[in-house]
Amino acid sequence: MTSNNLDREQFHRIQMSVLPKLQFLNRLCARIVALDFPRDDPLWIAAHRARDAMQDLFNASDPSHATPPAAMRRHWGYERNR
Repeated sequence: MTSNNLDREQFHRIQMSVLPKLQFLNRLCARIVALDFPRDDPLWIAAHRARDAMQDLFNASDPSHATPPAAMRRHWGYERNR
């Protein structure tokens, strides 16, 4: 199975699961920056890496990447490489 096999609802559920965690990491990074942590501090580095990875996951779960419904694929002769 790959992300090509997911439908819009599955992508949406992933995004809704990831969103609160991403929002937390955004707030954490903002606090770390506001407290003037040095950019080479291990906590600064780890928090920003985690936030960037969570943002990547959120972006990858964009429903616009979803496979169209089976009826639409049949109608338009659409086949994805699997």
